[in-house]
Amino acid sequence: MDIAAAFLEKSSMLTTPNAPFETYDVVVLGAGYAGLMASLRLGRRRLGLRVALINAEDQFVERVRLQEAMVAPVRPRIASLSDYLARTPIKFIEARALSLDPVRCRILIEAKGSTREIGFTQLIYALGSHVDTSKAPGASQYAYRLDLGGGLHSTAALRVALHQFARRSARVLAVGGGPLSIEAAGEVKSTWPEMDV
Repeated sequence: MDIAAAFLEKSSMLTTPNAPFETYDVVVLGAGYAGLMASLRLGRRRLGLRVALINAEDQFVERVRLQEAMVAPVRPRIASLSDYLARTPIKFIEARALSLDPVRCRILIEAKGSTREIGFTQLIYALGSHVDTSKAPGASQYAYRLDLGGGLHSTAALRVALHQFARRSARVLAVGGGPLSIEAAGEVKSTWPEMDV
């Protein structure tokens, strides 16, 4: 039995004709690099799978380019996931996952103030990582994060702060030894050589 037939056979056992919720062969949580690529590969028409991609925002976040946004706004390559996926068989759902029930094969999501359940045969959990600033005293109040949006400690706020200090001697501390932190430190130093990074 091929993979598509196995998915369809299992999903037919879960779905009743009057089911009050949508059911998919595969639900992918998270539209980062891994989630988007998994959805695109599984959504190929020749497999015939019903694939849903659930993400909290419509914009695709290119994490490897976030450090560039510290210097100047970066135009996204995929501004709208719903527009990008409109030409594919993948159903894009802009929503937040609230809870996951692996026994009943359902996920509770919230979109635009209302909640609903989504059924699935298989689930790909690709929500990625999130910086937990609550563990380090002072981090949530003072540390900038390479996150999209216009929050008080977002990349956009960091860009404003860096430009304000551009003509003065300033000290910048990049915390973490991963590629993004190293690239962020390099981006600041190459743009503002007078800064102590």
